[in-house]
Amino acid sequence: MGIPETAISHTIFVIAAILISVSLVAVFASVVNDFSHSIEDKSNRLSREIRTDIQIINDPTAVPYLNGNLTIYVKNTGRTTIENDSVVVLIDGGSANITSFITPNGVRWYTGITANISVHAPDIELKGDHSLKVIVMHGTSDSIIFRIHSLSAIKFVNDPLQVPYTHPMLTLYLLNTGERGLDTGLLQLMVDGEYRSIESVFVIGGDWDPGEIARFNVTAELRQDRTHNARAECGEASATLSGFRIWPRFSFDITNDPEAVPYNNSNLTFYLHNTGNETISPTTLRVLVNGPMKEIVVYKVIGGGEWVPESTLNLTVKAEGLNSTELHRVRVNGPQGSTGTMEFYVKEE
Repeated sequence: MGIPETAISHTIFVIAAILISVSLVAVFASVVNDFSHSIEDKSNRLSREIRTDIQIINDPTAVPYLNGNLTIYVKNTGRTTIENDSVVVLIDGGSANITSFITPNGVRWYTGITANISVHAPDIELKGDHSLKVIVMHGTSDSIIFRIHSLSAIKFVNDPLQVPYTHPMLTLYLLNTGERGLDTGLLQLMVDGEYRSIESVFVIGGDWDPGEIARFNVTAELRQDRTHNARAECGEASATLSGFRIWPRFSFDITNDPEAVPYNNSNLTFYLHNTGNETISPTTLRVLVNGPMKEIVVYKVIGGGEWVPESTLNLTVKAEGLNSTELHRVRVNGPQGSTGTMEFYVKEE
């Protein structure tokens, strides 16, 4: 008696169902296993990220800067050791070259350890705000907005209204306001936009240490009736003295009324006010009228005494044949290149 066809069909379907079920179990097992591993990996990665943390602990108002390098202090505030070679530093959004990475006693960057990171940034502006971002492994990062504190700094301490000047020598005083000694041999000085020759340098004690003032004598042809500008550069330290006026040792102004210079018996009388910071000897004066040098007849300080600063000298010179209707010119030469000039008309007395 044979097996009914219906039974055979049912058997085939059962076997097929079993085979399909077995296949699906295998597939689902693989999928579940992969999903489980993925969740585990993600969990481990998230755990590492949670356990990795850093903090930039610099004073953001004064990040140290020396020889083109910024010094950054970053503390490992997480619960895992950070690999040194995972560190990336961004300055103002751009990647910066790390020149040194130092931890105390050279240990690894363990939890609680602060790393001293030196970053080369030679083109960074010394003024204004900058952004700093430090990134370590797993993308963990910290950022601050900071300002630079240069360990090298200088400042002009001249009185801008009375900068000493003995033609052609300008005397400038610079204070070392930084935190390290400076080499005076590296200093460059510009006056009115031009680099000038430094003739002599003097520092009490010899070394230009922090808090010490250095005196520099610089060659420069300057005029008293104009304002001038000076700039000093010593490595990365710089200073500017804007709108200063010179105060010559020997200087004077002709204070006559140019419309009526006294003229009597071929004698011209001029009034010269000592605007310098030294006593001037009248014997050093040379007077030129309309070009040729003229004879000095007499000189006398108003009020008596020597021709000291802020006093006025009454000076009479011989100049024959001057016409009251014509414009004349006088030039008085004094010591150390000091001069006074004026165009004038004479007033006959």
